[in-house]
Amino acid sequence: MKKNYIKLLIIVPLIFIAVLVNAFISGVTFESSVYYIGFWFLILLILKLTVGIAKSKPAYKTDILQIVFIYSITFLLLTYILGFFIGFVRSPYSLSLMGVIQNTIPILFLIVIQELVRYVIIDKGKQCIPVIVLVIITFIAADITIGLNAFPITDGMSIFILIGLLILPAIVNNLLLTYITYKNGYRAPIMYRIIFLLIAVYMVPFFPNFGPYVDSVLAVVFPVILFLKINSFFGKDQPITRRALKMRRFLFWAPMSTVLGVVVILASGLFRFQAVAIASGSMSPNILKGDVVIIEKLREDELHKLEVGNVIAFRQNNILIVHRIIDIYERNNQTIFITHGDYNDEPDNWELNYSNIVGLVRFRVMYIGHPTVWLNERLN
Repeated sequence: MKKNYIKLLIIVPLIFIAVLVNAFISGVTFESSVYYIGFWFLILLILKLTVGIAKSKPAYKTDILQIVFIYSITFLLLTYILGFFIGFVRSPYSLSLMGVIQNTIPILFLIVIQELVRYVIIDKGKQCIPVIVLVIITFIAADITIGLNAFPITDGMSIFILIGLLILPAIVNNLLLTYITYKNGYRAPIMYRIIFLLIAVYMVPFFPNFGPYVDSVLAVVFPVILFLKINSFFGKDQPITRRALKMRRFLFWAPMSTVLGVVVILASGLFRFQAVAIASGSMSPNILKGDVVIIEKLREDELHKLEVGNVIAFRQNNILIVHRIIDIYERNNQTIFITHGDYNDEPDNWELNYSNIVGLVRFRVMYIGHPTVWLNERLN
């Protein structure tokens, strides 16, 4: 193992620990950016003194810069065009000359220093997979911890927003940036971050009002598209067998098709099991608004096995409701069910029979129904 690899395997975990300590003890945010810039500059200085900084000589430098620039600007333009159909929200940041300077200059320095740190580690540890993995984890942790103050956790929806708008984009973007750095050096990652972290946030007067669900999807989808484009560019001069091409396509489409198929099957309601997003808090704290429950549809011969305490799905006035059975009795040779929402003070003001009941709640998956609930509320 090269001497630099040993140094990096010691230094990078220490950087990771320093990032966590810096975030959770110091509570650093962009408002205290001078300190944060100094923190990363110190890391860069330590790397220079221990492993050195080699001059970047990337292959296809101009081509990759053009791809990143054109794709990024095109993506932003398309989102703003869509904004004319769905509306905009005003930027909370000052657009005065001094306001723009105060917001952008520190972040510009931060972007450049962080990407130089990433480049030095990747360049010196290029053939050492543990170093690559450690640097990805470190930068993901840095992005997540620095953004936590902007995503206070108060309920299930806030957790979904935290995951969709901070954690997943941090993972996908750092995978992309590390890949570009590995292949092409630090210039393209700096451009990418300037466009999306600096220009698109601090230098525009308004943002498209897509809402948290669509924003989270876009924040994950675009880096994937850009990765596929850059990856295909680097692979265009390398011969690939038909078998390898088929395997690539299989590895790309098989997981997506499987997940999509399961979602369609569960959401369609045409099969034994059905997924239902919970749109109210009437079953809190056992089932929260935004959770998804998996319902097992019951045949006629299975309905008589229902017991007090079971959580069932039933239709009332053409609305699918999930509540708990609190009483069962017979009247006029007919079984009557009384239900109650766990959070509600009073039992439901209706009586159910077998014809109302859809099925028995078997599983609960927390939070993943928030996009469906949000879209339904927005459309209605």
